[in-house]
Amino acid sequence: ALLFEMHTHGLAPDVISFSAAIAACEKAGQWERALALLDEMRTRGLEPNVISFSSAISACEKAGQWERALALLDEMQARGRAPNVISYNSAIAACEKAGPWGRALAPLDAVRARLDEGAIGRVVSAHCTHHEVVPPPPRPGSEADDWRRNPTHDGGWMLDVGVHWARALRVLLGEPTSCSASVASLDEALPPCDTLHGWLRFEHCAAAAT
Repeated sequence: ALLFEMHTHGLAPDVISFSAAIAACEKAGQWERALALLDEMRTRGLEPNVISFSSAISACEKAGQWERALALLDEMQARGRAPNVISYNSAIAACEKAGPWGRALAPLDAVRARLDEGAIGRVVSAHCTHHEVVPPPPRPGSEADDWRRNPTHDGGWMLDVGVHWARALRVLLGEPTSCSASVASLDEALPPCDTLHGWLRFEHCAAAAT
């Protein structure tokens, strides 16, 4: 409302005004309105800045609009606007919430490139936690890979759940130099174990995965 009130007073909204309005829409969960304001900026010949794009990407992320979030990230870079940590985090979160996990690797690759350039500092430590209702191992005779039907060690079938998270850590941090893990049983309905704690050390930092 305040943005349009500026028109009645003969004031032309600038990039800062539009960016603030887009950020307000993001906080209110109005992703479509946020994108409409971004379009209006272009129509008026105003070039969206990092804040404009990041707020719009975050609005799409909160609404589960992963395709739009990634499209905005691509447009942002095509227009010469270097994404910041908020831009990347929102794009990755959008993929995690509503899209195929493989699409999240593209923003992670971009983050890794900027880390290598020293543009956004360096990673000292990392931690990720993943909670999921995991079904028990497949029953004999079911359609599943042999290693899933007949795991050779306790917890082996459970690794299938976290393999994508491990891949994401490797994309972002490189290959681990050492790793260790332990398993625990917290639910009797999921024998012999249902929880895994892992620790990975990389060349420049350590990461913990739960």
